[in-house]
Amino acid sequence: MTITRTINTSDGTQISENRSMCCRHVSSLLPELTDPERVVEASHEETSAAAVSPVHSEEPFSSLSRDKAFAEAAGPTAEDTAHPDRVPLRTSAASGARGPDGQVAEGDADLRRFFEDIHRTLPTNFTLNENIPCILYKGMRFCDPLRVVSHARRIDGTGWMLDLEILDGDMTPRRMPVSRMDLKSKPTMLLGALADRGFRLFCLREDFFEFLNIWDRAPRSWRADHPGWFEAPSDAPSYLRPDGTRHAPARAQAEAVLAEPLRDPYGRSGSLAGWQTEIARRAIDNPALVFAISAAHAGPLPRLVGLQTAGFNFFGTAASGKSLLLHVAASVLGHPEGVSPWSAATTGLHRLSAEAQDSLLALDGYPLRPDGQHRRALLAIGNDAGAGRALSARDPHGSKRWRRVILSTSETPLRSSLGQGKQAPPAPLLRRMIDLPAEIHAHGAFAALHGAADGASFTRGLERALRRHHGHLLPAFLERLIADLDRHAETLDADLQRLTTRIMAHAQRAAPSSPAADAPGAERLALVGCAGEMAIRFGLLPWPDGTASEAAHAMANLAQHLPTGSGWDASRARAELRRYAEKNDTRIVDLDAAPRPTGDVPLVGWQDRDHLYLSGDPLRGEVEALDDLLAAVDHILKPGGEARSKQYRMPATKVPDRPRVYRFDKAKLG
Repeated sequence: MTITRTINTSDGTQISENRSMCCRHVSSLLPELTDPERVVEASHEETSAAAVSPVHSEEPFSSLSRDKAFAEAAGPTAEDTAHPDRVPLRTSAASGARGPDGQVAEGDADLRRFFEDIHRTLPTNFTLNENIPCILYKGMRFCDPLRVVSHARRIDGTGWMLDLEILDGDMTPRRMPVSRMDLKSKPTMLLGALADRGFRLFCLREDFFEFLNIWDRAPRSWRADHPGWFEAPSDAPSYLRPDGTRHAPARAQAEAVLAEPLRDPYGRSGSLAGWQTEIARRAIDNPALVFAISAAHAGPLPRLVGLQTAGFNFFGTAASGKSLLLHVAASVLGHPEGVSPWSAATTGLHRLSAEAQDSLLALDGYPLRPDGQHRRALLAIGNDAGAGRALSARDPHGSKRWRRVILSTSETPLRSSLGQGKQAPPAPLLRRMIDLPAEIHAHGAFAALHGAADGASFTRGLERALRRHHGHLLPAFLERLIADLDRHAETLDADLQRLTTRIMAHAQRAAPSSPAADAPGAERLALVGCAGEMAIRFGLLPWPDGTASEAAHAMANLAQHLPTGSGWDASRARAELRRYAEKNDTRIVDLDAAPRPTGDVPLVGWQDRDHLYLSGDPLRGEVEALDDLLAAVDHILKPGGEARSKQYRMPATKVPDRPRVYRFDKAKLG
């Protein structure tokens, strides 16, 4: 086959040069597939043979691309309107069907829009054959249909990327941002990502990348590195969901593109009406459930009122229903199982926080005996930070402060868990993570069963409903919020002040030690109530006015700093230590006696004439709220050898491996 190449010389003249092109499939990156739904006989006789031939030129495509013949003007050319390869769109099993009047069905309408955009912006010498469907280079098959939607960059001018739209293996247009840096440094990874979506190449990989580079007729856009609120210079704010969907007011000027959107094929199911009927109505007269649903709507609101993290931890036994509260909240955004275990936060809090920016972060199961990583992650939340490995693209130094609403669960209050460490919980954490008891009714977190026989039946019914209906509430909420953002922000600010004042005044009278008695805690609790009331006004939650604010007030009355059930005073604490020592007498070594006991029984401590030395782990496993007990007997506890710790390091002369223990004065122990 012979092709003609036109060269523009420096003096403005044009030279035509003929080149031969091999039609053998000698260098296709991916094997050609023969799916009858994807490859359809072309209706144009002149393209029927060429369309099945891959591109392979004796001259590299990259050299051709440098010709001015490949340069594109900003507007359409005559060739753009001719489209000799355009044929009527044929239907397939994946793309829908036409109606009796010949109109394109809904699935085909999306394809028609996609194909029209490709026809309008394709570089010179490339055409789209809709029958195959395939992009052709001078009549030869080049790659599956795609287009460059926009050229995106960060506000500071870095991070350039291509916002692609490709036709995947199911004949569905999909957006796929591609970093220009990755085009150079990670081409194999990019090709793998395309293949994973069912996209096929019929050309050299170098030619494909050059093809993307010369696609000039696409607008500029802004790059966003994480979901949430995005505000370009001199433009109205918009909101990006984790899947890349953008919610923007009509006056927004420039497009914003999420750099790393998440793929969640199960993010939406059922209907909004089904969720309202089967889930939201069951929350009526269940304050904890109302609060959890309202908290899921509160994620986009902290930025509007100048808050950062607002976190709430439901604590209780395994059968209290606390995890179900998180699943219900997650269903507002997407799949009800979109809840992360607390263990994921120990190394991935940066990633989780980035994905939940201006949204909900649900963390289930803070351990009863947390290790150092769990404590560091929890402390990082108190500083609005991430923990674990930083993400180079989103937060290269791990210094970004994240803004999110957090719902968490644990068996005991977080303050009690942190109290097991060397330091008291910092005040910022206590303001940002408020402990709320989950076992507040006869059926744990639930008071009204709405016709269910018992708590277990109510829970199972709610879980089935969550699987049927999820992912509709937050998108609808955002559309209504963003449509008149300034007015809604002004209303929110006024409502927040009123509810904060009400919650704080009541707590100061009834429970001065509650976090709701201070403005930071009261404001965060009130924010959740205001979010629910806003969703009620938007017609999204089928609750009477005031339901969400009353639930926030009820949970504020239950909020607490102190762990429940400790009750240790000095006398009771000393008696408990004596009981423990007597019960484990055979497992406590007398260092003054000889010979020492032998056997396989694990030791719990040592003693001599003056002191009782008890190992921390066995003691903590048997004594409830140990840290409160130790605080009650601080006058007989004798630390030593450990900086900032109440423990004592045994000398090698007494115990060779020098364990850490709690050392008590025997004379004062009684």
